[in-house]
Amino acid sequence: GAPAFTQDPERVDRLRREARLLASLNHPHIAAIYGLVETAGEAPALVLELVEGGTLAARLARGALPLAEALEIARQMAAGLEAAHEQGVIHRDLKPANVMLTGKGAVKLVDFGLARSGPAGAEPDASTRSLTLEAQGTVFGTPGYMSPEQARGLPLDPRTDVFAFGCVLFECLAGGPAFGGAGALEVLARTLEGEPNWALLPGGLPEALRVLLASCLARDAAARPADMGAVRRALAALEAAGAAAAPPAAAHNLPLALTRFIGRERELAELKRLVGFARLVTVTGPGGCGKTRLALELARALAPAYPDSVWLVEFARVGEAERVPQAAAAALGLREETARPLAETLAEHLREKACLLVLDNCEHLLAPCAALAHALLAGCPRLKILATSRERFALAGEQDFPLASLTLPASEDPARLAQSEALRLFVDRARLVRPDWTLGAEATPVVARICRRLDGIPLAIELAAARVRVLDVAAIEARLDDRFRLLTSAGAPGAGGAALPQHQTLRAALDWSYDLLTADEQRLLRGLAVFAGGWSLELATAVCGEGRDEFEMLEQLTHFVDKSLVVVASGPGGEARYQLLETVREYGLAALVQAGESALRRDAHLDALLALGEQASPHLKGA
Repeated sequence: GAPAFTQDPERVDRLRREARLLASLNHPHIAAIYGLVETAGEAPALVLELVEGGTLAARLARGALPLAEALEIARQMAAGLEAAHEQGVIHRDLKPANVMLTGKGAVKLVDFGLARSGPAGAEPDASTRSLTLEAQGTVFGTPGYMSPEQARGLPLDPRTDVFAFGCVLFECLAGGPAFGGAGALEVLARTLEGEPNWALLPGGLPEALRVLLASCLARDAAARPADMGAVRRALAALEAAGAAAAPPAAAHNLPLALTRFIGRERELAELKRLVGFARLVTVTGPGGCGKTRLALELARALAPAYPDSVWLVEFARVGEAERVPQAAAAALGLREETARPLAETLAEHLREKACLLVLDNCEHLLAPCAALAHALLAGCPRLKILATSRERFALAGEQDFPLASLTLPASEDPARLAQSEALRLFVDRARLVRPDWTLGAEATPVVARICRRLDGIPLAIELAAARVRVLDVAAIEARLDDRFRLLTSAGAPGAGGAALPQHQTLRAALDWSYDLLTADEQRLLRGLAVFAGGWSLELATAVCGEGRDEFEMLEQLTHFVDKSLVVVASGPGGEARYQLLETVREYGLAALVQAGESALRRDAHLDALLALGEQASPHLKGA
């Protein structure tokens, strides 16, 4: 008999409206829908155009497509989707199985059965509004092609098709999916939290095509092209530039930058020099200081110099030591071999290659990352490694590059302040959330004070700048006493998208470092927060020693310096003076209160200062 839904007049009426909507899509790259046939006692049926040929899925089963063929298919798909979007229709299930290839080389998009009307610039009329609202909060689509917002059951717009288009184009070029996995749940997890498997893409793709793919596959819909018209125009520009016949570009899996890189010219030049003669260079610094961004900018600049490419291995989401070689193998597109250590497979693959390997966020897996780096450098004479970590590996031949905060001039001259790296970063990120925002003469010293109080830490400055969407700069400055609540990613571009959890708030960046300490180290760091203007080795031992002598305290302070938590400088007479960055100190004070140790440590601080005063008193009389 007929399906149960045919007894529901509302659902049948909705099917009729859908048929009328889809029948309006008259375009050479969309399979035509001629109407709806209704027979008493039978299920209603759509009458579709007969398309002779096979699916793109069947073609891809034989492997990746040549670049020219992939771009031509992409151009036709984009044209069909653009026409659908202009009619307010979103496909929602674009995938190779729903792309027909005719014998004459034409593309026909089929199976708009999950399509839904969406925003097309005007309020939908009564005949289509129900389609717009239908099933919000319910997930439809195919894992591996549906966008993150579609997988979460959120309201959709044409950018969900842009994401699916990127997945299909990626598969055409790579011969495999952008987001693979053992099952639907793993595929969805990679779509929501991971990166496309860039290592699958062939070498020699035009850089502009990689840029287009990365923008289409951005997890944050706001970072994607606004619609398929923008994608089609980008493809046309590629064609006009002769992309299909372009000379090979150096292959790499480096992500594309979504924001401008501000300042750091001196650091880039120095790092480039160091990588020129050292085989292992480690960029170290506190959380949020810009280590990853600097390393990626350098890697992009150096990519043409490495004929066997540049590869990024990200460890921030790797939690277990044994998964370190697996992460490196995945980045390089290598498979684990039975009964053979993965490190050997990696070394053999890289043995004769002139390659730069970027190991990012190594601090929580320092020993296994160091072991991997040592093994690869020992067995691969042409390999170079650029690492980022809050602590160096301490390997023979390692060149450490401590990354300082962004610069601010001592001068209060507004013109000089406005040209500083810290203020330039603040202005650039503020304009991302408020394009009309300007740095006036009155605001300049306020922003300078904000940047100074944030120690010139790029992450903190970016998060503060994002608040200009809802606060003026004076209000932002006034709230810096509660900086850990103020400086979250709420309102920042891409918040909740690709950013790692430890990069989404200032507190999370410091939590990441704090959690890597032992309980004794955490207690000592909390205690050091009582020093407002720095301290000497003698004073630290008196206030926070708890049985440590000066040599033991020196060893611990050195450990904190290595972990980028304590800064050391020369005081009067050349004596070493130690200090916490103000942001780290504020974090430590909050932890001190939470641990119930504030009164104890402040009393010890007062006693030590009184003792110093008594020692100095005889020398001050008569002065």
